[in-house]
Amino acid sequence: MASGIVEGKPMIVIAGPRFLDFLVEGGRTSPPFTRRQRNDFALGLVHETVHLEKDNTANPTILQERLAEELRAWRKVDLNVVREIATTESTDESQAY
Repeated sequence: MASGIVEGKPMIVIAGPRFLDFLVEGGRTSPPFTRRQRNDFALGLVHETVHLEKDNTANPTILQERLAEELRAWRKVDLNVVREIATTESTDESQAY
């Protein structure tokens, strides 16, 4: 996945061949997808959405700025999404017994 601003509009691109690789790696290429596949896809999508936020002023052609932006985006995803998924799945598993 990749994100950026194209002609003034925010855009997220999902490359078909890479997406197929992602599905194959996850073990299923058609629905129903595994929980892990759904979670991994959601995390990637949220991560790219974070890059499109207004506070992203990084210049992607400058390596240090690009790395700092990646750290900012993943930190935000970790704090706001990964913890929620982990908490929800932990609750779901404890209720299964």
